[in-house]
Amino acid sequence: MLNNVSVMKNKVPVHVFSTMNEWMDCVFIVDNENADKAAEILDSAFADWFDADTSEAYGDYLCRALYEAGIEHEMFGKCENEDD
Repeated sequence: MLNNVSVMKNKVPVHVFSTMNEWMDCVFIVDNENADKAAEILDSAFADWFDADTSEAYGDYLCRALYEAGIEHEMFGKCENEDD
């Protein structure tokens, strides 16, 4: 069995969540040098998503905003139950 564990160095989590909709909760992992810019972009994109006339999922919307800014990332969403 292969077990691999590492401490992510040079990576930063950026937490995006809604205080009104607790199901809206995800973490983006970005490089240290992009953390501040990523947080800025995500904050703006999250606010824009609420006002946008779109059927696009908020996570896809946020990922697209980072992609368009050229920021590499990984996104992890919150799961409330074991079946998700």
